[in-house]
Amino acid sequence: MASPQERVAELARSQVGYVPPQGKWNKYAEALDQTDLYNFAKNGYDWCDIFYDWLLVEEFGVKLAKAMTNQPTKGCGAGCDFSASFYRAANQWSIEPSVGAQIFFGGRGSEYHTGVVVGFDAAHVYTVEGNTGYSAGYIGGAVLERTYGRNDSRITGYGVPRWSMAGGHEPIVDVTNVWEDTGELEVDGFLGVQSVTAWQVALGTVADGFVSSQPWYCYGNTPNLVSVERCYGADGSSLVRAIQLVVGAFELGHSERSLNARASSLQTCQRARLLDARSVDGLMGPQTVRCLQAWLNSHGFDCGAVDGVLGPATAKAIQRSLNAGAWS
Repeated sequence: MASPQERVAELARSQVGYVPPQGKWNKYAEALDQTDLYNFAKNGYDWCDIFYDWLLVEEFGVKLAKAMTNQPTKGCGAGCDFSASFYRAANQWSIEPSVGAQIFFGGRGSEYHTGVVVGFDAAHVYTVEGNTGYSAGYIGGAVLERTYGRNDSRITGYGVPRWSMAGGHEPIVDVTNVWEDTGELEVDGFLGVQSVTAWQVALGTVADGFVSSQPWYCYGNTPNLVSVERCYGADGSSLVRAIQLVVGAFELGHSERSLNARASSLQTCQRARLLDARSVDGLMGPQTVRCLQAWLNSHGFDCGAVDGVLGPATAKAIQRSLNAGAWS
């Protein structure tokens, strides 16, 4: 009898050659949009991660698929960077390939593509991937087989589902937007689900572990904000709005969409706090990050330069400030 891993790999192979009928509108997203897996409908968007999720849902059902990959209900698991962060948060991350594992490409926290491992040897990793083949003329992507060297620099690592759940050897645990405070956050410089949830708890916003509705243009200045939903038409996050009110990252009649880099000092940020709170937009852009950095430095949590980039030093300072209870 085939193992759960082998069943997923075989199902993936059976899909090779699939091409969406129109653009990126595909049958995998259409099916998953009928479930409670994602925070909103995903059909028409990039669908490489959706393809992997579909494989697990098709084989094991939604509840088990979510538990195996540490995904919450109505979460952001259609994004590669989110999915990778879910695996890391559950200690289901590996630098070695295995059959059925989810392979990720890109930098840590900025994974941009994914697929399923269907085989490997001493020199190569063999995958099946959705939303690929654009350079070959597939304008909406396709499901294709790929081969990589084991040491290909594009490979970030591998998320490994809890196969023991599928085999009935481990209880199914629903992680639906629940985070248990087990002590101090690890100061690792990556703001994942646990760090974001701790921040939300401290500021009294909905504690779901995600910084919601952030525009793609903020991607470049928040590389170490891992647990984040990036989308078009972003309308901001309640957590970021709360942060902006604390650190004073707003000015009368302006917002992150229009402000330039004027807030380079704590004094500027403190003056801004006195102005119209209606300008708080919930977007973690450079202006907000500068004021956040100035606030951290002024409270003794050294993050280095006030440069508007939420990199590892700023992320570590945030984690230290959360461990110290500075936001409560």
